[in-house]
Amino acid sequence: MAGHGHGHDSGHAAHAGGTDAWHTHSASEAAPQAATGETIKYGQVLFFGIAGFLIIVVCVGATVVYFNWYKTSLKAKVEEQDVRVHVEATAGKATVEAKLKEWGWADPAAGKVKRPITNAAEAVVKMYAAPAK
Repeated sequence: MAGHGHGHDSGHAAHAGGTDAWHTHSASEAAPQAATGETIKYGQVLFFGIAGFLIIVVCVGATVVYFNWYKTSLKAKVEEQDVRVHVEATAGKATVEAKLKEWGWADPAAGKVKRPITNAAEAVVKMYAAPAK
C-alpha cells in the first residue's frame, strides 16, 4: 500500500490492514477543511486591492496638496520680501537723492562745505570750460 490516495504518500510505510487512525474519518466529523491558500477568496483580494489603490491615491493626493500649499506660501514669502526690499530701496534712494540736493557742512573744522550735486557739476563744467590762465 505504498500509495494510499491522499497526496502525501512518500515516506509512509505500508500499513497492514489499511490506514492508521489519523487517516480514518468517521461520519460524525465535519468535512475536511480546505488547505490554506487552496481557494481564492475573490472578495478579500478585491477589497485589499482596492484599499491599496486608494491608499496610494490618497498619499499622492496629499503630496500634491502639500506641494501646492508649500509653493504658494513660499511664493508669498518671496513676494513679501520683494516688496520690502523695493520699499527699502525706494526709501534709500530718496534719502540719497535728498542728500545730493542739500547744502551743509562736509567738514566744519576745515571749513569745507558740501553743495548740491547739480551745483557742483555746473561748477566743474565752468571750471574746465574757462580758458586756461
